[in-house]
Amino acid sequence: MKKRAYGKINLGLKVVSKRTDGFHNLEMIMAKIDLFDEIEFKESGSLEVVCDGVAQEDNLVYKVAKYLKERYYVKKGIKIIINKNIPMGAGLGGGSSDAACAINTLNELWGLSLKENEKQEIALMFGSDIPFFINNNIAYATGRGEILEEIELKREVKLLIVKPQESVSTKDVFKKVVVDDEKSNIKKAVEKIENDNIREAIVMLNNDLEKYTNVLLCGKIELIKNKMKEFGCFKSIMSGSGSSVIGFFDEDEKAKKAKEYFEKENYFTCETKIMGDVFE
Repeated sequence: MKKRAYGKINLGLKVVSKRTDGFHNLEMIMAKIDLFDEIEFKESGSLEVVCDGVAQEDNLVYKVAKYLKERYYVKKGIKIIINKNIPMGAGLGGGSSDAACAINTLNELWGLSLKENEKQEIALMFGSDIPFFINNNIAYATGRGEILEEIELKREVKLLIVKPQESVSTKDVFKKVVVDDEKSNIKKAVEKIENDNIREAIVMLNNDLEKYTNVLLCGKIELIKNKMKEFGCFKSIMSGSGSSVIGFFDEDEKAKKAKEYFEKENYFTCETKIMGDVFE
C-alpha cells in the first residue's frame, strides 16, 4: 500500500501564552499543500521503518507504529519505507504528516477500529502538529495546535516555497519567545478566507516566530523575504518555526523568476499550492 503524506504551511501564527506544561498556546491557520512524502507499507514479520537521513529509533513514524503495536497487542509486523520530498527542518510539517499517515494507515491495515477522537489523542502524544494531519485540509488551530476548526477554501492558491540550507530547532525558537499583548487578527482572516477574500487574508497575516528564527539564522529569513519582494511577491511569511519562507505572487512569471534566482543560490525551492479539494 502506498500513501501520500502532504506537507503544510502556516498562513498565520500567533503565540498567545505560555502554558504550565512547558508548551505555548497558539493561534494559527494551517493549510495542506501539494508537496508530499511518499510512504509505502509492506507486510513483514517485524517492525521496520526506513527513511534516509533519520535513524529508525528517532523517526516519529517508528515511534507511532511501535506504540500502536504494543498498546493494541498487534501480532503482525510492518515495513514502512518513507521517501522524503518535504525537506526536514523546514516548518512544513513533513515528520508530523508522516506520523499522521502512519496512524491512519495502520488503523486500517491492523484493523484497530480507532475512532476519530482516539486517533487525535494518540497523535497529540507524539507532536502538536500531528492532529491537524489526521483529517484536515485547512484549519483554524488553537491550543497547542490540536483544537481545530475546518476552513472552507473556495479556490486553489499558488505559492513559492524557499528554504535555506540552514535549519533551526523548534525548541530553540520557542525558548526565545516573549509573549506580547498585541491583538490577533487571525480570526478576521479566517472570515475573509471563507468569504472568498483569500488575498486580503494573506496580506494581513504574520508569524510571531519569524523574528526569533531570523536571529538564530543570522538574518537569513529577512534576506529571503526582501529578495522575494524584489521579484514582486505581494506577501512573504515564514512557515511554522522555519526555516521555509512562503511567497505569494499575483503573476506566475514573477514567481518563476524568483524560483530561478533562489535555485541558483542553492536554496530548496518549490512551486506548489494550497488546494480546496480533498487530500488523501
